[in-house]
Amino acid sequence: MKAIELKPEETYSDFKTCTVCAHRWPRIADLVRDESLYINGYQASFSDAHEGLFLVTHTVDGCGTTLAITAGALKKLYTGPEHTFRMAFTERCPGRCLHQDDLGPCSNDCDMRWVRDVLQVLRQHGPEELLKVLDASAHPDDSARA
Repeated sequence: MKAIELKPEETYSDFKTCTVCAHRWPRIADLVRDESLYINGYQASFSDAHEGLFLVTHTVDGCGTTLAITAGALKKLYTGPEHTFRMAFTERCPGRCLHQDDLGPCSNDCDMRWVRDVLQVLRQHGPEELLKVLDASAHPDDSARA
């Protein structure tokens, strides 16, 4: 049996594709840079922060769909320290993760803090230095898909 040869663009899927207009974001950095994406909120998963969902609306004419992107798929956007203690539901927690539309940062050393920092990257469409690093390290068979 003869092996099927795949062209490079056929060997992997895009990072995210719009479910309505089929716009493609090949890499995480492409999605972050796209100013037609409006960040609606974050739906927390308190059992595993990686399973929480970032909610973004594709605001181009003729689209307007809201997409869900798992937090774990965007973990590469976090460059800070790893925290091991969960402060959610404690006296020290300001409760930001409890409110889907609260997009503000959190300064607590909580194991969910990285999600709040990623929200800031999404809202600011950068910083560009971080996105350039992601561009340079992007590989077609990156298994982290949204």
